[in-house]
Amino acid sequence: MEEFLIYLSPDIDTTINKQLVELGYSTISGSNSDIDLQNKHIRLFILTTKINNLDFAKKVKSNLHKEILFIIDDTINQINTDDLVSLEPLGVLSMPIIHYEFKINILSIVKKLSKFNLISQGEIWSQALMNATTDAVVEVDSMGKIKHMNSVAQQLVGIENHKAVGVEAQRVLQFKISNNEELNYTDEVFDEYIEFEGEIYNRIAKQFIHISGKMATVKDNNGNSKGKTIIIKDIRELKNLFSKINYHTSHDNLTGLLNRKSFIEETDKIITLSKFDGRNHGLIVISIDKFKVVNDTCGHTAGDELLRKIAYIINENDKFKIAGRISGDEFGILVDDASITEIKHLTKSIKTKISQQDFIWGEKEFPIRCCYGIVTINKNTVDHYTLFAAVDDAISIAKEKGGGKIEIYNNLQDEYNKRRGDMSWMHKLKNAISGDLFELYYQEIIPISPEDTKKIEILVRLKDENGKIITPDIFIPPAEHYGIMPEIDKIIIEKSVLFCKELIENPKNDSKYILSVNLSATSMLDKSLASYIISVFQKFKVPPTLFCFEITETSAIKNMNIAKYLINNLKAVGCQFSIDDFGSGFSNFSYLRHMNVDYLKIDGSFISEIIDDPISLAMVESINNIGHILKLKTVAEFVSNKEIQEELIKIGVDYLQGYSISIPTPLKNLLS
Repeated sequence: MEEFLIYLSPDIDTTINKQLVELGYSTISGSNSDIDLQNKHIRLFILTTKINNLDFAKKVKSNLHKEILFIIDDTINQINTDDLVSLEPLGVLSMPIIHYEFKINILSIVKKLSKFNLISQGEIWSQALMNATTDAVVEVDSMGKIKHMNSVAQQLVGIENHKAVGVEAQRVLQFKISNNEELNYTDEVFDEYIEFEGEIYNRIAKQFIHISGKMATVKDNNGNSKGKTIIIKDIRELKNLFSKINYHTSHDNLTGLLNRKSFIEETDKIITLSKFDGRNHGLIVISIDKFKVVNDTCGHTAGDELLRKIAYIINENDKFKIAGRISGDEFGILVDDASITEIKHLTKSIKTKISQQDFIWGEKEFPIRCCYGIVTINKNTVDHYTLFAAVDDAISIAKEKGGGKIEIYNNLQDEYNKRRGDMSWMHKLKNAISGDLFELYYQEIIPISPEDTKKIEILVRLKDENGKIITPDIFIPPAEHYGIMPEIDKIIIEKSVLFCKELIENPKNDSKYILSVNLSATSMLDKSLASYIISVFQKFKVPPTLFCFEITETSAIKNMNIAKYLINNLKAVGCQFSIDDFGSGFSNFSYLRHMNVDYLKIDGSFISEIIDDPISLAMVESINNIGHILKLKTVAEFVSNKEIQEELIKIGVDYLQGYSISIPTPLKNLLS
């Protein structure tokens, strides 16, 4: 018996090789460039869908006429589906491989390959003879009438050979060719053959079947036409395989919704449509609140299940024709031909359904909360970039309002100016710097234990030309956008140190405070910042031990070495350090062991929800406990009422800050 050798590309999973050996087949592997392609015993090539395997597969098909079985891996989205289709693989399997499915496929392929050999396109008449058992073969005489149909052709068309012989081929073979052309069975123009693809009608099933075919003119020794030979291949299975590939490349494997790439393509279609029909459409984005916390608390398997649950709820709504997973924790929905009122009503409906569900994982049960951003699509919508930027802003605003909210963007340009600041903000901020228009405020940070020193956080406000006080959430984003924040930080530092000097020298003051000053991420990148701060202490003759500097968790993690350099230099002269908004990044606690800090300020979004949200409560308890294990003091911000305050005292947090403790007050008031 002739050896049946199977080639495996080097990146094929070893379990596949093991299964083939168990089935009794020999395998060979190696780099695509080193393998001996002329080895006549190699009958089947099993390759993954990686891009570098595609060129190798083309060589196998064109030069050797050997068969290919593809294994779909995680790079399938990078492959052009048409390229894969052109190779006509015997099959396409998805990872992870199911043992019995793989066994059945291999045994079926080997049986098929043992019955026939593929040969070159130029040998059309030989193909008709050799492939008679697998492909439909029809002979048509020079008058365009059926001369013979093999058994496969009879099954494909649904008519017996003796009934078809002598009947015009046009009546027996009812094709729907893809390019709408009709096959001419008596025309002698075709010297060799033509290829076509489309559908053929089956009389028994009473339906059209996907096929591909070839038709060749058969001539005698004198060059006269003797008729046509038509070879037809049933490609229903292949079409199903390609549909499977298309599905993989356009859908999210976890939720079954469209992936981001396909969702954007659908968005572009609606944007284009709105420019022509003038109708209003809508984009709804759903962002899961604290999704990362679910992942970190319960594990990624739990996070995946939560995503599937929300996707199922979205799919239940018949009005949501186009929905996709557009990022790790966000879903997008396109609403066709709807007013803003209708879109808002649909959003409220989906919000109600989601919020009514509880997420149960093991013994834990959590409420599901999401933020919802809405943007209208109309003839003035520029492109999907501006559309998604706008809805991102809507989601950000909804989260800033406490989460679980619906935020609508109607006028994109106005909202952009409000959120991101226009060019006029650069001039306003420059004028504020030169005109000394920044004013310092403070908010008390009270210790639970009387043994701990009181702290105050230094806050900044901007006074405009009319004397109106502007809060930092308005002017800091454009200051960061235009790179002006380092200048503002230095102003705050110098004003704070000067105030501390005045506080020390004030005879009415009998309280000792530690002043806590925020440093922006952009300022932290300046390696000269530490020496600048030390020089300010020296200038005003103020002890550095009275200052604590706050840096955010995110900026500390992103710029670990720079953060350690800044901390170590300022700690050397007596300053303290606090990690602000801790838990917002929540990658892990391990980096804290390498950061010489004194305080952990727990992210306010957890503090504000510890009464109603068990996840937030668990997070606060975890951060507080691990902070204490690391010998760090913990600070809870956003303490807004007595109930939260009492719960935090019960947990054992060291410091409290928020509106129930004190409100932001002009710093100069502290002197009086």
